[in-house]
Amino acid sequence: MVALILLLGTGLTGFGSALPLVYAEEADGAGPIVLEEFENLENLRASHVRANSAELSLVSRPETIYHGHHAVKLSYDFIGQPDTSAAYVNFYNPDGTRGRVIPGKPRKLGVWVYGNQNNNWLRAAVADGSDKALPAIDFTTSSGFNWQGWKYVTADVPQNIQWPLKLNQIYMAATKAENKNSGAIYFDRLSAIYASSPILQLDIAGLPPQMQAGSSQAIQVVETRNGSTAPQRIESGVHLTSSDESVATVTRATYDSITAVGVGTAIIMAEYGDAPPVRVTLNVTEDAPELERIEVSGPQKMVRTATGALKAYAVYAGNEAPVEMFGGASFASSRPEVVSVDDRGGLEARAIGAATITVTSVTYRGISAVHEIEVTEPNPELESIQLRSLSAVAIGGSFETEVYGIYSWVEEPVKITEGVKYTSSNPEVASVDENGMVIGIKAGGTRIMATYEGKTSSVYIVVNQPAAIPKAEMRAAWIATVENIDWPAKGTTGAEEQKQQYRKLLDELQAAGMNAVIMQIKPTADAFYPSEYGPWSEWLTGVQGKDPGYDPLAFILEETHKRNMEFHAWFNPYRVSMKNDIGRLVEDHPARKHPDWVISFGGKLYFDPGNPEARQFITDSVMEVVKKYDIDAVHFDDYFYPYPIEGTEFPDDVSYTKYGTEFPDRAAWRRDNVNQFICGVSEAIKREKSYVKFGISPFGIWKNKSKDPEGSDTNGLSSYEALNADSKKWVEEDWIDYITPQIYWYMGYSPAAYDKLIAWWSGVTSGKNVHLYSGQAIYRIGQGDGWMDPEEMPNQVNFNRNFAEVSGSMYFSAQWFAANPLGFTDRLRSDLYRYPALVPAMPWLDARAPAAPSGVSARNANGGIELKWKTASDESYFAVYRFEGKTAGSIADPAHLLGTMRKQAGQAMQTYVDRAAAKGQQYTYVVTAVDRLHNESIASEAVTLTAAEPAEPKPKPTPSDPPSSSGGSSSSPSPAPSKPSPPADPMTPTVPPVEAAVPVFPDLTPVAWAQEAIQQLAALGIVRGDMDGKFRPLKPVTRAEFTAMLVRAFDLQDDGTPLNWNDVKETDWHYTVIAAAKQAGLVQGTGKDRFEPNRPITRQEMAVMAAKALAAFTSMPEAADAESVLARFKDRESIASYAAKAVATLAQADIVKGTGSGLFHPKGEANRAQAAVIVWNIVQKKE
Repeated sequence: MVALILLLGTGLTGFGSALPLVYAEEADGAGPIVLEEFENLENLRASHVRANSAELSLVSRPETIYHGHHAVKLSYDFIGQPDTSAAYVNFYNPDGTRGRVIPGKPRKLGVWVYGNQNNNWLRAAVADGSDKALPAIDFTTSSGFNWQGWKYVTADVPQNIQWPLKLNQIYMAATKAENKNSGAIYFDRLSAIYASSPILQLDIAGLPPQMQAGSSQAIQVVETRNGSTAPQRIESGVHLTSSDESVATVTRATYDSITAVGVGTAIIMAEYGDAPPVRVTLNVTEDAPELERIEVSGPQKMVRTATGALKAYAVYAGNEAPVEMFGGASFASSRPEVVSVDDRGGLEARAIGAATITVTSVTYRGISAVHEIEVTEPNPELESIQLRSLSAVAIGGSFETEVYGIYSWVEEPVKITEGVKYTSSNPEVASVDENGMVIGIKAGGTRIMATYEGKTSSVYIVVNQPAAIPKAEMRAAWIATVENIDWPAKGTTGAEEQKQQYRKLLDELQAAGMNAVIMQIKPTADAFYPSEYGPWSEWLTGVQGKDPGYDPLAFILEETHKRNMEFHAWFNPYRVSMKNDIGRLVEDHPARKHPDWVISFGGKLYFDPGNPEARQFITDSVMEVVKKYDIDAVHFDDYFYPYPIEGTEFPDDVSYTKYGTEFPDRAAWRRDNVNQFICGVSEAIKREKSYVKFGISPFGIWKNKSKDPEGSDTNGLSSYEALNADSKKWVEEDWIDYITPQIYWYMGYSPAAYDKLIAWWSGVTSGKNVHLYSGQAIYRIGQGDGWMDPEEMPNQVNFNRNFAEVSGSMYFSAQWFAANPLGFTDRLRSDLYRYPALVPAMPWLDARAPAAPSGVSARNANGGIELKWKTASDESYFAVYRFEGKTAGSIADPAHLLGTMRKQAGQAMQTYVDRAAAKGQQYTYVVTAVDRLHNESIASEAVTLTAAEPAEPKPKPTPSDPPSSSGGSSSSPSPAPSKPSPPADPMTPTVPPVEAAVPVFPDLTPVAWAQEAIQQLAALGIVRGDMDGKFRPLKPVTRAEFTAMLVRAFDLQDDGTPLNWNDVKETDWHYTVIAAAKQAGLVQGTGKDRFEPNRPITRQEMAVMAAKALAAFTSMPEAADAESVLARFKDRESIASYAAKAVATLAQADIVKGTGSGLFHPKGEANRAQAAVIVWNIVQKKE
């Protein structure tokens, strides 16, 4: 599985030697070649895409410049622009032609760039020797242009191309709407690099173009590496030589000075390690070189107490390149009480005012330069702003945003309450008022942007239909076997151990709510079953062709169906081997028998999709499984023609010449090859077994709208063009039963937004006999950018449910469910998939439902309520529904679906035991029969019974602080709490409690770490369950609900003082709870006369309330050194300043322990289990 995205080729210092540089073996040798010094704008031009402007200008000293007198400044304005924006520096030649031809075969391009921390993308557009555009090369990752100041960066040059290489543009691309700002970046010295040394360039700094015989000059040998922020002096190990010591000599002990001996010319060469040596030509004359002027670089403004440095550069007559003056200049301040300067140019700002620094040549007494410096108080300056908000809202729902300013000289962000301007990019989806209140209007996505004092920040939010969990929904996981990604574990070759691993994996998937698996059974023209069409897979035993001692496919199929999960057999049709040596395949491998079918490309072997015999062989290998095994579906992923490799064509000339010349072009022929294959496999499957489904999971983008008006609003790789996969046609022709586009990007991602793509695919499948399942990247959760938001994947699941055409999700890949990234697996179990789901039916395959079960009976037995019923003959499994009381409700409501059960073969009477029934509760049950294509019967006759036995007891582990499952916003701190008033009766809960003396909650298995805390608090009446007897431990806890837990825990009462928060009404259940907590000093509002009682509480907000309770009701001390306590959390810098002391105090007292992996997730939403653990830990420390 793969998801690529290929986008459109989208302060300063001084330094150096004035002498001509001569590098060894230029072009194809070790030395770099300077392509552009950026000293003028004659052959440079600016351009832009989706930008308001882009302009070039020159900057000079006193700015910091390392080479020459100037650098080029690229100013840009992306504000308000959609999608990907870019600003370009275009390279031209003196004759007006475009592009710079680079001699030889460079390995890299290197350039000095001054960044502005905007997290953008720095790239170069290049072409080959035929002027064919190549894929853009990258100086940074898509968000890696993230530094402030100078840095030397490199881009790798593709090697398998037609030389010479031509450089057309260097550009900065902004792919994220939140980075659409204005600003400027600078460029200096662009070079082609040929050597493989990490030291990319050596320079001899400080050497003038000419020296007078008998004089000496201090010099430094400096190096430049990838990532250097300035050329760095090499302190030792340098080898410096003169080609003619009668002309010039070097100081061999230190290699830091040159002495001019006699008139003539000498080559001064510096060598260091494996770096390309540098040679400089030095002329020694009778007369001293003429110094024309001195240039100075350094700060022009300083704040009091700050330090800095000046550098002086000599400019000699007849040579424009400035030379840094090492020891050849003196420095003096006109007002040393304001700014002092030492003999090396070091500065210290001492008082408010202005001072003039005079720099004078030691040798040329009459020549000097002045530099003005103004000193001010260190007043905070706004550097950026942060917009904080939720990332999703329901239609009709609303929430408030918050804006914080990041100021220089201020450690923590400052909340901004006035002067912010808010806009919504899609106001028909969600509006935002002048106070930052967001209101959801219709399903879709929009970007909320805040602007303050010229700074902008934005958040992408989605608006969903009111939450509803479908009764029928595909919930599947890919199980990849290639390279032992998911199963079996690498190095596990024993049958029993492999079986045990698979059972465990299935149990984990079933616990997460999955009802299907997509199992890779033919990863590389091999097999996980005995086959006539390929050898045993090497991923089973480590050796291709070796019998594993059992039939893995038969085993995994049986285990999957035993759990009533669908089994989709996943084939990689064309891939032969992950390596390109056909001789490494077993002797009887089909590829070795038919080498004319095989093509080597990109280090792998493939069957040629253009060879009809190869296509038929692959079809037959698929049908072997369809005929022999009871699979539910055949599945292909995105690998048809392989993903493109820059500069390399897929070598199918032989088959194209033989079969493709009648097509308009090779691409059309290739697409037809794939189409013929898809159509042929579909027809073969349906001829053999009409009920076996056929599904494909292609790359997420069919075509971009910029290339085809029917394409999606995206800017990425197109499967139609790059992979020759016309996935839209497969839907339109009804060749497949489902399509699962791999939409492995996050909401609002400019090049390929998840929300835009799922909406586009919904339109493609609308009215077709093809299910749409979304292919989603669980493996990307927590991996950077938008994936760091714990709400991203839950938002995707909820967003899918806005579209009638979206019938569920398939996740890549299975191993990640156990990893529970950012609490997503917990979120599935407790919220998104809290009810079981049937697999959606496909009426175009079969619309006839089986007969309903008959003779349903119930009795108390086997530790629960035992149900029995008679079976018919054509069902595959049964669905069991439970209703409280003596009346059966609607089976359309998934809240009443207890679960499904595979038909027990050979049993006339089927048996199911409900072990979650609560003692003394009356229940009514109905059962339905479901066939293999998930057509469901009507409900059976109802049966009613009162449970006589409780659920089986659960273990009670010690509570700890578990992982958080979602994200939120923060509030301001509260004052220290006062002592509480006398106790009163517990407050009313959000929903009526289960009527039981000590509730036994059946849904605590996923939170074993919290069971004791929950059960102890339930026994004390501090926490309660829902009407259905469940606790919902992973459900987010609101600010009002957590307040209620604290009030009940410490018996607080309302003394009647009225509340002044507009969103807390006297008729609300939580009014007296919040009032009592406020009077005790445990809570305060969130600003603008609001408390936001129904907003999920963040972990840091919860910590603030909990710490106040700890201080009020226990003798536990406050953390004396919060910083050292918080050092245990890697994300401590994300903890708001108002909450830092509280979190540290709780951590010091072992009340909280973080969410694992050294994280606290301060802005993540807290859940009910976490809240219970914290409250119980405080209760136990009560005096």
